[in-house]
Amino acid sequence: MTYAKVAFINALCIKLTTPQAVLNATDDRIALCRRCSAEQEIMAKALEAAIANLNDHNRQILQAFETFKGHLQAQQVKHQSLLEGFENDLARVL
Repeated sequence: MTYAKVAFINALCIKLTTPQAVLNATDDRIALCRRCSAEQEIMAKALEAAIANLNDHNRQILQAFETFKGHLQAQQVKHQSLLEGFENDLARVL
């Protein structure tokens, strides 16, 4: 085989392998993008679950606070009544 033919075949092989290498790299990047996208979807679902959990805790805390607030207001009324009648009660004792 002549040198020209060998050089031509080598050049042709390079021209054929370069696009194949680019195609392989592109396929690898597409696969990576798909994997990243799938991971982000899982993360989004996890965040949705966390938000739902926090909302449930928030609802429970608000219910407990409203119950506490009702007891507090009742006690405040009792204490205010005691404070308002304190001088009359003291005068009756003395």
